Formats: sequence, C-alpha cells, structure tokens
Amino acid sequence: MLIWIIITIVFALLLAFCIIYDANHYNEWAIPVAFVSGFAVLILVLVMLVQGFSISNSISVFEKQSVYLQTHKVVDPVENAAITNKKIELNDWLYTAQWAKNKFGAFSMYPDSVWDLEPIQ
Repeated sequence: MLIWIIITIVFALLLAFCIIYDANHYNEWAIPVAFVSGFAVLILVLVMLVQGFSISNSISVFEKQSVYLQTHKVVDPVENAAITNKKIELNDWLYTAQWAKNKFGAFSMYPDSVWDLEPIQ
C-alpha cells in the first residue's frame, strides 16, 4: 500500500507543478497534464480507500469465522457440509490474498499481516 501512496503523492505533486507552471508560463501541455494528474489522484485515493476498507473487513471476517469454525462442534451431516463449504471458501480467500501479496509484493493492496493468517483445518 505504501507504493500506492507514494505514486499518489507523485501525481499530486505533478498536478501542483502543472497548475503553478501554467499560472506563470502559459503552455498547451500544462492543463491536460494537470487534468490527467488530478484524475489519477482522485481514482487512486478512491481505490485505496475502498480496497483498504474491503481488505481490512475481509481479514476481520476471516479471523472471526476461523475461530468459530475451529471451535464449533458439528451436530449433523448437513451442518458438516455447510461448515466444510465455508472453510473452503475462507481458505480460498486466504490463498488468493497470500498469492497476490507474493506475486505483486509492494504493489499489492494486502497488508503484510495476511502472512500471519493460518488456513482453517
């Protein structure tokens, strides 16, 4: 996530530079570059906010449901099937998150704490 914050700051600085440069020296390129930079800053901030809330919510759900599923005693076969299905779903999310963190490294939106999560047995 730090890389995305740095990229956003670079675009914001580029936006500020273009606005200041255009105010002092009129050039054709400053306004379109400022517009694209401003749009990039807006999109990056929105994506970081949405992803940040979504990922932290997913981690919280995984942790809570993991504790519940590991301590729950199964009563009948239908409940066992539902719990097994939920374990598969949660483990799939965990493996996807860890794969994205491994594959994209610093460019991944997932925090390093995703490595501390253990699959549900």
